[in-house]
Amino acid sequence: MIAVKRVLDICSISFLVLGIAWGAYWLLVAAYHCAPNVEDFALASAARDQGLFTILIDMLLSNYTRYTAAFFYGFNLLVFNQVKLFVWMPILCFLFFNLSFYYFISSFFHQIKTKQTLIVFTLLFVIIHFATQPSLPYGFTYMSSTFVYIYPWFFSFLWMGSFARAIKEENTLKKYFLSLFSYLTLILSFGCSELFIPMNAFFLLSFGCFLFLYTPKKWYIIAPHVLIAISSIGFILLCPSNKITSENIFYAIDERYNGSNFAWESLKIYSRFYALYLLHPLSLCFICVSTLLFIKIQKVLNWMAYIKSSLLIAFFMLSFIGSYLCTWPYFLAIGSNGVFPKYIFNCVEIYAQLGLWIIFPIFLSKKITSLQSIANVSFAQLVLASILLFLLFFSNNNIANIKREYDLGYLQDVQNKADKFYKNVLLAKESDSKNTVVYFENPTVIPKTIFLDYDVLPNRQSACWNLAYEDYFKINEVRLDGDTIFK
Repeated sequence: MIAVKRVLDICSISFLVLGIAWGAYWLLVAAYHCAPNVEDFALASAARDQGLFTILIDMLLSNYTRYTAAFFYGFNLLVFNQVKLFVWMPILCFLFFNLSFYYFISSFFHQIKTKQTLIVFTLLFVIIHFATQPSLPYGFTYMSSTFVYIYPWFFSFLWMGSFARAIKEENTLKKYFLSLFSYLTLILSFGCSELFIPMNAFFLLSFGCFLFLYTPKKWYIIAPHVLIAISSIGFILLCPSNKITSENIFYAIDERYNGSNFAWESLKIYSRFYALYLLHPLSLCFICVSTLLFIKIQKVLNWMAYIKSSLLIAFFMLSFIGSYLCTWPYFLAIGSNGVFPKYIFNCVEIYAQLGLWIIFPIFLSKKITSLQSIANVSFAQLVLASILLFLLFFSNNNIANIKREYDLGYLQDVQNKADKFYKNVLLAKESDSKNTVVYFENPTVIPKTIFLDYDVLPNRQSACWNLAYEDYFKINEVRLDGDTIFK
C-alpha cells in the first residue's frame, strides 16, 4: 500500500510540476515580448528628468495620493534608459508575487515538515490566478510597471505574514524586527492603491477576530497596526492631491447611475466577473486539489483541528463580501459606464481567491471523511492533477491564449515593431537634422495577452501620448504613416 501511494504521489506531483512549468514558461514568453506602454514612458521621463523626490512631492501636492507607487516609479528600468531591459518588470512582478505569497502562506503552515508542498501550492496559486484573471495586460504586463494594482498585494502578504510570525515568535529580538517589518509593509500597502484602504481594513478585522477568539489575553497586540492604518488613511485623506472626497465621489451619483440603485448596479457588474472568472473550470479544479492537500496535512497542523468551522465560513463569506465592497471606491468615483473595470477586478479577486482556494478547502477538508484513506487521497489527487494539467493546456485561459497568439505571430509583431521604433529613434538622433521626426508603427493585430490598445493614434488624436514618446526619447515628433496633421 505504501509503495502504491508513493507511485501515485510521484505521478500527481509530476503532473502539477509540469503544469507549473508550462504556465511559467508562457508567462515568461509574454513578458519577453511585451513592450512599454505610453504611460510607462510618461511616468519614467518625469522621474528621470525631475528626480525621484521632486516628482514624488509634486504628485502628492497635485494629483496623486499613491505615495508608494510614486516612489517606485523612480526604480522603473525606463528611468535608467534601459528600454531593452523592460522585459524584467513583469518577470520581477511574477517573482515578487510568488515570494511574498509563499512568505504569507508559510507563516500559517509552518508545521509542515517539507517545504516542497507549500512551494508547489504557491506556484499553482499564482499560475492559476494569472491564467483565469479577466485581463492579463492589466494584471501582469502593464500593471507590473505602474506598481498600483498588483504590488499592494505583495506588501499586504508581507505585513500579514510578518504579523502572524511575530505573534508566534518567542525570541524578543526576532519578534521586534518582524513587527517593524510588518508596520513598514502595511504603510507601503496603503500607499499603492486606494482600494487597499477597505482591503487592509478587512484584513485587520480578520486578525482582530481571530486573536479575540483564540488568544483573548493578547488581542490588543493588533493595536499598533490599527494606529498605523488610521495614520496612513489620514495621510492619504489630508494630502492636497486627495481624490477620495465626498465632492467627487457622491456628486450626482443618481445621474451617473441613471437613477438606478448604486449598490445593485455595482453588484450586477461584479457578479458577472464572479461567474466568468472565479468559477472558471481551472478555479473549480484547484479548489478540489487544495482540499486534498489540506486533508493530507491536517494531522500535522494542530490549529486546523481547533479552528471552528463557523469561523472558516465567516472568513470565507468575508472574502467575497469584502472583495465586492473594495470595488466601491471605483464604482462611486467613476459610475456605471458599461465598461467592465477589469483592472479593478484583477486586484480585488485575489481576496476572493484566498477564500475560495484556501479557506473553503480547509473547511471541506474538516468535513470530508470518505477520503481519509491515504491511498484514496493519493488516487484522487492523481486524477485531479491530470484534469488540472489538461485544463491548462486546452481550456480557454490566458496561458493557452499566450501560446495561441505566439503561434500566430502576434507577440513577435509587437516586439519587432517596438524594436524597429527604438532603432529609428537612435538613427534620427545620430543624424545632423535638427527636426527629428520618427515614424511609429502600431501592431497589425492587438494581442490581448500583452497589449491593451494603440498608444499613438492618427493625426495626433491623443496628442498627449505622442508627447509622452517625444519627451522620453527627446525627439521633435512622433508620427504615423499617413498622418496629415503634424505637431
